[in-house]
Amino acid sequence: MICCFCKKNIATERHHKFPNTKANRKVYGRLLDEPFNCVPACNNCNGSHRNVIIWDEKTFIQEAIKNGYNIKAISKTMKVKERWSKNG
Repeated sequence: MICCFCKKNIATERHHKFPNTKANRKVYGRLLDEPFNCVPACNNCNGSHRNVIIWDEKTFIQEAIKNGYNIKAISKTMKVKERWSKNG
């Protein structure tokens, strides 16, 4: 499989569009590893984050719902952002 970013190197890794951090893993668990959130990447592109897709949490949730996943949890940060947008 070829890297979806540089389109020339062999993909050796899965790039998570919404980052695979400890905090995100705690909230979303294995949902982070579902196909809608992962794309093949070579070590150069994924390691440097050069030209890669990085989603924010809102985009991740929207894409998960589009792909048929039921989102029950969101992070504390996302809850605060939602409150700000409703009051703002």
